[in-house]
Amino acid sequence: GDLSGSTNPIIITMNGNKTVTANFSAISPVSVTVSNARGNPGQADIVVPISVSDITGLGFISCQITLRYDAALLTATGVNNTGAITAGWGNPTYNLKLGEIPISLYGVTSLSGSGTLVNIIFRVNSPARSGDTTLDLTQAQFNSGAIASTLIDGVFSINNLAPILASLGNKTIDE
Repeated sequence: GDLSGSTNPIIITMNGNKTVTANFSAISPVSVTVSNARGNPGQADIVVPISVSDITGLGFISCQITLRYDAALLTATGVNNTGAITAGWGNPTYNLKLGEIPISLYGVTSLSGSGTLVNIIFRVNSPARSGDTTLDLTQAQFNSGAIASTLIDGVFSINNLAPILASLGNKTIDE
């Protein structure tokens, strides 16, 4: 035909009859996963990564993520991309709203591979009841919606264990 190759996009000048054959293949959605975490009431600096499956070849240069959480149990204290595949893009932009964190990241170099996009830092409120609460990923939009995604929520488990006091003879152990 008059056009071949795998370059995308490609330009052809239509200055007469041309034959162009296009073959399209489906691209699997990118899985976006919030890691599970656990903590005790009053515990701080608990890192919860949000990661992606393989994004190689997708031209991944931007993302907007929104995570919701139970503000009665947890407090988000920060967001970073330390050790993440987005570390070369600079710091994420975020807003620590009560119970929700919208996050934006962008770069000029497209990413490849899989791994952590961003880390959310939490503190477990004190007092907090024992049990599990959902870390609800409500949005993950890549390249302004050009890359499809599948969202996988995480679970934050709170252990509300009282200190254990044991007596051995005349010695007391506080554990």
